Amino acid sequence: MERTRNRPIPSGLFSVKNAIILAFTLCTLGFIILIQFSITPALLGLLNIILYNLVYTPLKYRSSFALLAGALVGAIPPLIGWTACGGNPINISILLVCLFIFLWQIPHFWFLLTRFKKDYKAAGIESVSDFMSNKIIQQLNYLWLTSAAIVSIAISFLITSTLAFIFIVMILNIALFITLMTLKNKSKLQFIILNMYLIVTLTLLGIFSLS
Repeated sequence: MERTRNRPIPSGLFSVKNAIILAFTLCTLGFIILIQFSITPALLGLLNIILYNLVYTPLKYRSSFALLAGALVGAIPPLIGWTACGGNPINISILLVCLFIFLWQIPHFWFLLTRFKKDYKAAGIESVSDFMSNKIIQQLNYLWLTSAAIVSIAISFLITSTLAFIFIVMILNIALFITLMTLKNKSKLQFIILNMYLIVTLTLLGIFSLS
């Protein structure tokens, strides 16, 4: 892909063999580290490796819905950290955080897709752009983000009774939608704004959950 041609492996800076050795070494060390805490985070980490490499990666070339598997992979790490610290894996607050990240990742990728549609097609990667227009993808993005916004507000109610914080989270979500609609058809800026939204939201949730 043109977008990724300068990365270590495509550019030839790092061989496939060395990449496999490094990946295997890091995954093994990660599993050993996590199992020192408990079996749960170690198994979740192993599950994520399997999902990414044996489900999501091969599915990318067969179905546009591989994105859902990829989003699941991205949503599991908070649960790994939570259980490594002794948290209950079925705690509603952390599960909502994982759901929030899952929902956020769909528009995150689709905003990227609208910029590099030809690039993905040339690489043989299946995507919704093969049967949906950019306009429809943008409209679906707002639906996914609406769901993510609702979940973020629900989390704020669960972790604190501070009305100021809940108000801030609501204003943040409103500002996101206004900004994205203002930047309509400017997918690069929308992509950047969406990334900043995730950082700010998770930072706020982290700060107020400790207060």
